[in-house]
Amino acid sequence: MDRQTQNLVSQLPGFLGVGSTLVTIAGDARMRILGDYLLGNVLFIDTLDHAVAIGKQLRQRYRMITLDGDIISATGAMTGGRSKRDSAGLLTQQQELSTLKTSIKQMDDQLTEKKAGPGSTSAR
Repeated sequence: MDRQTQNLVSQLPGFLGVGSTLVTIAGDARMRILGDYLLGNVLFIDTLDHAVAIGKQLRQRYRMITLDGDIISATGAMTGGRSKRDSAGLLTQQQELSTLKTSIKQMDDQLTEKKAGPGSTSAR
């Protein structure tokens, strides 16, 4: 990343840093050069909204990674991340669905009993 672009992006809200400056690579100079090559065009941004805005400002020339793990490629494609709305895993969702079905059945039985009236008996 050239200095002019780095100066521009460092002023934008949500920018946390360039991967090659945020990651320390121990070892010989060849390893540091490799790290700079691999991480020099990766920007770390705090939120997806800020990443989208920065991507537009920089014309999608850099890969961006948010703190939630969203990845925006240099082409603009978005992958990964986690959503606060969808934080429950599949097993948790299945368990919740089963619990809700049981509750619905119990409420349906209670409604049927109430509709039948006080004098009738219902078999369970």
